Amino acid sequence: MQAEANPNTDRYRIDDLDVDLGQRRVFRGDQEIDLPRLSFSMLAALLKAAPNALSIDELTDQVWDGAVVSPATVSKRVELLRHAIGDSSDDSRYIALVRGHGYRLIPDVVDAKKRSATVLPKTLALIGAGILAVAIAWFGFQPDQPPPIKSIAVLPFVSMTADVEDGMFADGLTEEIIHALASTGDLRVAGRTSSFVYKNRTEDLRTVGEALGVAHLLEGSVRHEGNTVRVTAQLIDTTDGFHLWSEVYDRPMTDVLQIQQDIARSVAGRLQSSVSSTRVLGRTRSPTDPEAYAMYLKAVSLAPYPFGTDMPKAQSLLEQVVAIDPDFAAAWALLAAIHGRRVISQDPTYTLSPQQARQAIDDAISKARAIDPDLAEIYATLGGVAWAMDRDPTTAAPLIEKAMRLDPWNLDVIAFAANFATYIGRYEEALSLEELLIERDPLCESCRLQLARSYMFTNRYLDAEREFWTLRSIWGGGMHWNIGVAKLMQGSTDEALEQFLLHEAFQVLQLLGRAMVLHKQGDDEASERLLAEAAQLNNVDLALYYAQAYAYVGDNDSALAWLQKDLQASSPQFPFTFPSPLFDGLRTDPRWQALMMRLGLAPEQLAKVPFTLDTVLQQNGKY
Repeated sequence: MQAEANPNTDRYRIDDLDVDLGQRRVFRGDQEIDLPRLSFSMLAALLKAAPNALSIDELTDQVWDGAVVSPATVSKRVELLRHAIGDSSDDSRYIALVRGHGYRLIPDVVDAKKRSATVLPKTLALIGAGILAVAIAWFGFQPDQPPPIKSIAVLPFVSMTADVEDGMFADGLTEEIIHALASTGDLRVAGRTSSFVYKNRTEDLRTVGEALGVAHLLEGSVRHEGNTVRVTAQLIDTTDGFHLWSEVYDRPMTDVLQIQQDIARSVAGRLQSSVSSTRVLGRTRSPTDPEAYAMYLKAVSLAPYPFGTDMPKAQSLLEQVVAIDPDFAAAWALLAAIHGRRVISQDPTYTLSPQQARQAIDDAISKARAIDPDLAEIYATLGGVAWAMDRDPTTAAPLIEKAMRLDPWNLDVIAFAANFATYIGRYEEALSLEELLIERDPLCESCRLQLARSYMFTNRYLDAEREFWTLRSIWGGGMHWNIGVAKLMQGSTDEALEQFLLHEAFQVLQLLGRAMVLHKQGDDEASERLLAEAAQLNNVDLALYYAQAYAYVGDNDSALAWLQKDLQASSPQFPFTFPSPLFDGLRTDPRWQALMMRLGLAPEQLAKVPFTLDTVLQQNGKY
């Protein structure tokens, strides 16, 4: 006898699928589709967000509830969900990839109880208002604190055709203009992540300026037809909406880089900045073939740091670009970076072995370096290879420093350097870089999450809690483990318990959190019972969380055993988690010290890594 969906619970229809959120069941007609817990949680998250897309970070938080997973894990889970409901990435019916962002549902979501085509009332306008409210509340740009005059955000240029490829071209052009303006050095330019929040949205420009902390906005449009392109651009004062400058460029595709430079010079001139031709020319040189440059811009749009949502296509495009124009240094450098990101993130669609990937990276870097030895991305990638693949931070450090010296306003390089500083235990330096990132890219969720973690590592628990709450507001939920730990470290056990009890995605994390609270309250017997219950569930994917909880309650043997499970699973996260204050009770244990020494993470080892951020902080006005 077939099971029937309960008509009295929260039921919705997605095309031919009936989804019962209350009972966590999915039906097609009278046939029930058996979805694993994570697959159902992903479908539910996409349903609740419809018609809007969810970013990779938002899916991570809502499906895994803040647990550390890679973009490749999210992609794999989407593919498993697609397979279960009869969907395909080649001809999507239910789930669409939003390149450079995440995923969304394709059909309308219908409230089955109302028996009407009423789409879930979560509109773009409401989301926009929510993001802006959080931005204005937390980021400190209040009306009595006007943004610097020499500050600007470049909103995504609008493609004037319906062609998806043209949309990628417009996004890539936007990113290159952002970089050209940032390279002037004396303009504060909002980062890509924050600017692209406003893609395909209409907001009051003065409100956007207030949220991003900038006095000016640059917006425009692109129409690409064959070997010609029309680009319009206009500069707007966010205080009164007045248009300060506008221009229309009708040029052959071979002049696209010249258009970028002309826009940068015109905008900088209006803002009384200065543009160095050398700086603007530093990252890109227009190749002889205009279609190759168009493909390069599309690849740029698909591969934002650290992980794009269509890295295979970006790689394919770049391989075509360098085949057409083998003297295009920036294309070689980006190709090397994509190989590195895919192999390090264990991208399941990446077919090269680590040895083959290393050879591909070395070949591409060699080509780029021979053409343009002053390209910052070359040294960032070399530093990444030395750090993540060779486990050699001493070699990586001067390479990352050189990347920052060559391009001290490149936010991708700064974000990479901040992660490296955290890895080698320079937490105050990492904080300086992360605060700079938030200042320049206030809606960058991954930047804010890393900043919150650095606050935790430096015992600034109230600051960390504030950032976790900000992320929770932006994402519409989650962060229960992180907020709970921050509360616990401040001694607020009742509030910590409240957060851990809200953790519904993983029963294990709820049990571990409750056990830590009971230990803090002196009830070790009850704490041990909950830890034993969690151990019975044996969720190896969450080994690091087990280890932290056991370390916090003083059970070093169990903590180290769970750490070994994590390391055996080749998790890349421990080097970024070991500074957690939950591990503090382990640090004097000789076994912990021996493990840190074996991993190259002992304090005395990391202290020998030469690394200074003086140049980048000085040039960004932090000294």
